[in-house]
Amino acid sequence: MIVVPFQRLPRKSYDPREDIPRVDIEYLQDYESETYSSSNESERSFMFSDGSSDSEESYGSPQTGEYSSFISENMSADSYDEEADIVEEPMNESSKITGSVHSVRSQKRKKHGFLKRLKMFIRRRKSYVRFQNWRKRKAEERRHFMIRMYEAKAEDEYHRAREEILNKIREDEMLVLKTAKRLRKVQKTLVIRNNASFVKDHKFEHEKVVRKKEMDRLEFNVLYFQKWALENFHRHNEEAEAKRIEDIAAENKRLKQLQARKKEEFGLDDESKLQADIAETQSLHRMARKHGTRVGVNAICHQVIPEPLVETTRKLFLRLRDDVDFSWKPKHMRTRDQLMPFTVDLRSYRDVETLVAVNIGEIGCLALSAEFVRGSCSNVVELDMSRCQIHSRGFGRLLHGLRIGRVMNLRTLKVRGNALCPSALDFLRVALGNGSLPNLRTLDLRENELGDIGADKISHMMMDDLFISISVLYLQRNGIGNKGVKKLVNMLRAIKDVHCPKLSNINIEENLATAAVKRDLRPLPPGVSL
Repeated sequence: MIVVPFQRLPRKSYDPREDIPRVDIEYLQDYESETYSSSNESERSFMFSDGSSDSEESYGSPQTGEYSSFISENMSADSYDEEADIVEEPMNESSKITGSVHSVRSQKRKKHGFLKRLKMFIRRRKSYVRFQNWRKRKAEERRHFMIRMYEAKAEDEYHRAREEILNKIREDEMLVLKTAKRLRKVQKTLVIRNNASFVKDHKFEHEKVVRKKEMDRLEFNVLYFQKWALENFHRHNEEAEAKRIEDIAAENKRLKQLQARKKEEFGLDDESKLQADIAETQSLHRMARKHGTRVGVNAICHQVIPEPLVETTRKLFLRLRDDVDFSWKPKHMRTRDQLMPFTVDLRSYRDVETLVAVNIGEIGCLALSAEFVRGSCSNVVELDMSRCQIHSRGFGRLLHGLRIGRVMNLRTLKVRGNALCPSALDFLRVALGNGSLPNLRTLDLRENELGDIGADKISHMMMDDLFISISVLYLQRNGIGNKGVKKLVNMLRAIKDVHCPKLSNINIEENLATAAVKRDLRPLPPGVSL
């Protein structure tokens, strides 16, 4: 095939988008076979210098040739076979040698012809490739620039859509992996939770059995002790009754003896005369006491009558009534006594300066807070709620009532032994922060349950200038450990003069601080007792 690179071909004879070269393979095969046959013929002619060919008719045939005519003239037919064998043996050897030489030369020539043909094919292939590139370039130049632009955009859009699809596939794969991981985790958590619930149920059943046994034992002990106490009570009652009877009998016997002695001494045998004499004597003594000549003679033992309460009383003890009912009722069903749970009406005592609560409890503290809200005891100076078991909620309601009732003159607040926890100090912080207790001087928080957390809260309140008016603070027996004591003492050592200038006495004795910590904290700040 002859390729002309720059030959002008018809427009419809090729497609620029086709990359398959048009090569006539049959033509190349025919060309190669012709070249191979011509080279073999030239090689055979080269082997015979006399011009004879190596064809089958002229080479080795008994009918033709010089050697064959010589054999036919000098040999008979009988000896032909023997002589043929003798003659053919060296000829076969010579033919083998000649064939080997021919094969070597033919292989060399074949190889040389193949390389030559290969080089020619490569040159033609290169020319064909150059032509195809030139044709594509010209076809691209003949195309409109808008088509090329839109094709570029379409290709970019294809690549972009492909990337989006691949990214979506990757995201879906990641989502599937995450979902599978989450499901495995949930399944593992469920397994652990089921195991934990089984163990918990087993522990609960075991604990229930143990506590039931303990309750049975306690119930047995309680019943036994109750029976023992009841028997002791009856025995004591019987002994007391027997003793009382014996005392009455002895007193009757003594009186009888006294009467008998008086009868013997005065000679009064008549009982009526004796009674009349006693009545006359008593009348004379009454007349003497009436005129002031006799004092205390045969006087009646007067009971000590407490001083009656008046509205100007300065000190008041607050107690709950025995028949008070704190259950909820509508207003139209409440009586005046139910609205006043205390033994006194606090609204009548506006001049009270010292108010002492006696075991009123948390409910009584809520009622007292309501009384403060109504305006009762607005001038109180000292409020003593010691050992009333008001707890943290009652303490918070009490401070709320003091703020709403504007009890501004309160100087001493005692909440000793009320089982206050650290959360009660949050109510105190709010009350001191909003100015509800501006004149408070003494704060008694002894015998509560503040602990280290409460000590930390008190130190923060000091740092926030909330104890600026307080001069005395009692914190004994609050379960404050080494950490809380260290925090309080170090805070007082650092900020006492600036944030707590009036705090002259703070008592932290009888807490849980060890002796080593107390030694390390010395010397103590002024006014601190450890």
